Amino acid sequence: MKICFIDKTTFQYTSKDKYSKNLRGAETVMINLSKALNDLGHTITIINNCPKSEKIEGINWININDNFIIEDFDIVISNGDCQLFKYARSKRNILFSHSLQSIEKFLRKK
Repeated sequence: MKICFIDKTTFQYTSKDKYSKNLRGAETVMINLSKALNDLGHTITIINNCPKSEKIEGINWININDNFIIEDFDIVISNGDCQLFKYARSKRNILFSHSLQSIEKFLRKK
């Protein structure tokens, strides 16, 4: 299965920063989940604010600010922002939300 994770943080990170004190829970989860899925044989791409686009331990890391070709995936998972789905195409989109706000407020904020 071809899976894409999308995240947009103000700071840069890749799986090389797994033990960095700068990472929050969601970023650490994404790193660990992407590695586990990759180990199971899935093709993983992460689009985020990484320092540069590169392949690290079999996972494609793409800088969200680079010009890149929008690809088709089986599943696209966005971390906390539905508007990030514009960076990849899929029939199945999943949103991770770590917000304490109600779902109604979340939907109104788009």
